Amino acid sequence: MRHILCTLLLAVTLFQAAQAQISVGATLGPAIPTGGYAKFAKAGVGFTAEGRYALNESFNVGVNIGYAHIGAKELVAYTQNGNVFEIDGSYNFANITAVAEYFILDEDIRPFVGLEIGAYPLTFRIKHKELGLDEKLSRTGFGLAPTVGALYE
Repeated sequence: MRHILCTLLLAVTLFQAAQAQISVGATLGPAIPTGGYAKFAKAGVGFTAEGRYALNESFNVGVNIGYAHIGAKELVAYTQNGNVFEIDGSYNFANITAVAEYFILDEDIRPFVGLEIGAYPLTFRIKHKELGLDEKLSRTGFGLAPTVGALYE
C-alpha cells in the first residue's frame, strides 16, 4: 500500500497556471531517501511551489520554495540502568532557490538548460515524552544545481 501511495503522490501535480510572462506551479510527491541516508530515514512527503517570469522567448528567471518531512528509522536510547526506549525522530528539509532557464528551441516541445542556486535548511528533531527529550539540530547548506528539461505547451 505504501508503494502505491508513493507512486500516486509522485504523479500528482497540484496546479500549473500561466498568464502572459508569469507562470506559477506546485507539486506534491514522495521524498524518498537514497544512498547512505536511506539507512536512517523513511520515505516522506514533499511539496514545492515555483514561480517563473519570462524575460524573453528564450530566458526565464524564477524561484522555487519547497518543504519535505521525513521520519527517522528505529532510533533507540539506552539509559544508565540498561532500559531501552524507542525515540521519535524526523527530518525537515526546505529549499529556497533562485532559478534561471534558457530555452534552446522555440517549438511545441521546448528543451531547456538551467541553473538553480540557493539555501537548503535542514532540521533533525528527536523526542520522547517519558524521557523528557525534545531536541532540535539545525543547519543550512548552500546548493548549486544544473537542470535540464523540456516544456510542452
